[in-house]
Amino acid sequence: MTCCSYGNGWMRVKDWGKTALTLYDKHELEGIRLFVDLEEIKKYPLIEQWLMRIGNINKEEVAKEIMRAGRDILSWQRVRVAPYERMKKARLALCSSCGEMHPATDGDICIRCSGKDNYYE
Repeated sequence: MTCCSYGNGWMRVKDWGKTALTLYDKHELEGIRLFVDLEEIKKYPLIEQWLMRIGNINKEEVAKEIMRAGRDILSWQRVRVAPYERMKKARLALCSSCGEMHPATDGDICIRCSGKDNYYE
């Protein structure tokens, strides 16, 4: 819907551990921030318990309650995003170890094969 992706440099993820999403005009930097309204979820105890990680919750029941709640549990605010430099597209190369494509700026071996990333055990 938004044509944003890591590949084209228009998507960024700021993992602050919050349940929120910001959508904005990439040229004007004006947009909206959607977030779960903690006052509103008090009307939906299963959602509140799930979000606050309290107890064992049946995920199917939570999903049903989320569908019933719909937009009622969300709030929004207008925001202006700070200017930033868009990620530059790098030339791609084949990793000499695994054979997958990776940014050529990483060298002959991708970050994963070089051991600089421990995402997988």
